[in-house]
Amino acid sequence: MRIRLFILLLFVPLLSIGQYNFFWSHTGETESYQPLIITKTVTDIGSTSANLGGTIYGNDNDTILEYGMTVNETGEPDRYYDWFRPWYGEPVSFPYSFSSTISLFDRSTTYYVRAYIITSEKIIYGDEKIFTTDD
Repeated sequence: MRIRLFILLLFVPLLSIGQYNFFWSHTGETESYQPLIITKTVTDIGSTSANLGGTIYGNDNDTILEYGMTVNETGEPDRYYDWFRPWYGEPVSFPYSFSSTISLFDRSTTYYVRAYIITSEKIIYGDEKIFTTDD
């Protein structure tokens, strides 16, 4: 009996190693998995355009209601307060990459951009990227 208990106590913590604990947290509550969004490096920067995009990592159970890019000139762009470019519909498979060349920027201006996803529970942002358009 002691050997079985020892093996069980040795094995169970291994199931919770990493970013997600699939059984319980240290508070005793089950932690929920959430998808991840990565902001791609801005490419093809011109005087009034740039290519923006992101990559969504998730699983088949994730419900993505909207995904896209949000942009501003002050930092930490927000989907609700700043300019954004949405895409609608479920990603076909994960990881799912999206991008688009946007031609609405001003010349010689610094912009902050983040990819985002909206799930049925909340909005999740990727990391912030900074770029400056050409003269």
